[in-house]
Parts: sequence; structure tokens; C-alpha cells
Amino acid sequence: MQYIIYGFSDVAERLAKKITNDGDLLLYYCDGNDEIWDNEKRIFGPSKILENPEATVVICCTAVKPVVEMLREMGVENRIVVYPFLGFHFYYNKYEDCQMDSSYEYYYEVSILGNEQEKKDYIDKVNEWTKMHEKELWDIYENDDEYTARLLTEIIRERKMSEFDYVSPEKLYGFHGERHYFYDKNLAPKGDITFVDGGAFDGDTVQYAHETFGERLKCVYAFEPDEKNFRKLEGVCKQLSPTGGHCFQCGMWDDNTVLSFDAENTMSSNFGDAGSVKVPVKRIDDCLAQTVGDICIKMDIEGSEKRAIIGASNTIKKHSPYMAICVYHQLPDILEIPKTIKSINPNYKFYLRAGMHTECYAVPIV
Repeated sequence: MQYIIYGFSDVAERLAKKITNDGDLLLYYCDGNDEIWDNEKRIFGPSKILENPEATVVICCTAVKPVVEMLREMGVENRIVVYPFLGFHFYYNKYEDCQMDSSYEYYYEVSILGNEQEKKDYIDKVNEWTKMHEKELWDIYENDDEYTARLLTEIIRERKMSEFDYVSPEKLYGFHGERHYFYDKNLAPKGDITFVDGGAFDGDTVQYAHETFGERLKCVYAFEPDEKNFRKLEGVCKQLSPTGGHCFQCGMWDDNTVLSFDAENTMSSNFGDAGSVKVPVKRIDDCLAQTVGDICIKMDIEGSEKRAIIGASNTIKKHSPYMAICVYHQLPDILEIPKTIKSINPNYKFYLRAGMHTECYAVPIV
């Protein structure tokens, strides 16, 4: 078969390897961002697809419905499918508290790049975990929220697939959401806000927070361990606020210590045994010197979310912050994150949203 991948990213490159390993032909990538078009890398604009009407287009980004509508309006009649990011876009990193044995400690890429037995083992384990915890998932999330119920239905459906397969676009319509956090006003506070950004990268989320909350944003605490990213973050914070906010060149954790860090200078920089540098990590509880109004905590920290939540236990007990926590990095995160929060402070409701990532929103009951 012939394929065209729409949406160039690291996930798209891994998918390209799968296509090649399966003996199929990847013609090229397409992307709506003309800044990354590159003839040598075979990255072209969407109109290129019109030259190959026989190829299957695999959407490898979250804005599924807008992309499909745009392609159809252009006259693209190709078969269109989607990479199953809700069910398979998470990692198997070391995760000591997930009640799994060490055989789970390998990356999700095995589902598309491993040998046939590895693929089968991977999918069996995803199936097993999902079936074992399906009722708990429905019980802990507010399934009377239409978005949460529909999203959870699709996540469970994908994770119970008997083999790796593409998803029909219609299944994912409406899940592209917004790129920034707390865009849903029903899941955010109404008054003044202290914003805590875990995995602040180059300051993009801090900038979104300023745009979202406006004058209600009174204080920012931003955490970013990667040195190059941190320098950009500081510049953004100084530009947006006279005080520059509170920027910490460290990660979030459940202890104040030093860990190995894989500094990739990207959004995927992460802690791990193979890390090339040592960086400090801190507890949120020990960093929030002053807060104004309600606290909003965002975390996208590559699988360290549960440890960081434990390191914010006192803050969660005392202040009941609103939280937007990524739950796609590791298989159990979608359940373990809300369970951990609820064990610290039971006064919460939990919702799911899928924007750039799949996120658990923890909203205090007031």
C-alpha cells in the first residue's frame, strides 16, 4: 500500500518506520505549516496529496476534523485514517507505583516497531490493564459531562483493540480542543489566579495563560529543567510581567534532590536513568512562597506527574488548586493521577479533555 502522513512530528517519523517495516511505501509527509516544508525531507503542503489519489492519508495530529474538512474542501478524495493517539500515544517508562512488573518498562514504539511477538505482548498488556480498570475509570471521572464520557469511551475502545490499527476520523471529531490549558471556563476559576506551570518549555504555556486569564493572572511559577528552554522561558516571563514571575530551572518531584535528565532541548526532555546531565528537582510545596487568588497547576512533565502531585500534597490539601495534568505519558496515568489527587484531597471532580495532549482536569468542589 501507499501512504501519505499528514502532520510531521516525532510520532509521524516512528509511524513512517512502521510503514517501511511492513513492506509498504511512504510517499511523503504533508503539513499545514509552510515553515517546515522541505523537499529533501519530503515534507510538502497539503495540495501535494492531489497528485496521489490512490494513497491512504494517515492523520498524525490531534486536529482531526479541521484537517479532514480542509482536505475534502481542497478536492482530496483519498481514503483518510488516523493514528490512534488516544489509545497508543503513551510511553512505557519506569513507573514504580503502577502495580506492574518490569516487563512494562519499554517504550510504546514497540507497538509499531517491535517484532511480531513484542507487538502482541504490548497490545495484550494494554488490553489487560484496560479491562481490569475500566469500571474504575468510569467511576472516577464525571461521565455526565458529555465531552468526558465520549472521550473516555474512545480511549477505552482504542486500548481494547486486538491489534494495532488505524482509527476512522469520525471517531475523533471534536477532540482537537485548544492548544492551551484551562481554555474551558467551566474547568477554571473565575477570580484572580496564580499559575503554576510544570514543564514550562520555552514559555509558550505561560504566554497562553496571560492570553487566557488577562489581568486576572497575578502570579506565575514556572518550572523547566532544560537549560536552553529555561533561558527562553525567562525571556518570555520578563517580557510578559515586570517582575518576570518565579522561574525555576528544575523539575517537579516528590522530593528535593538531583536526578539524571535527558536534555533534548525539546518539549520531550525528560528524567531517566540514561540522562546525560544532572539537574535538581523540587517539591511544589517548597516553592510557592506567595500566591494570589486561586491556584491553577498545569503539568506536562513526561511521566513524572504522579511524583510531582505527591510533592504538592500540602498545596492540594490547603488550597484545593485547579489542575490540568497530562495523562498520556504512561498507561496507568489516566487512572493513577485522579486517584492520587483524591487520596490527598477528596473534594474534587475529574474531567477529561483532549487538546494537544490528553489531560485530566481536577476541579475542586466548591
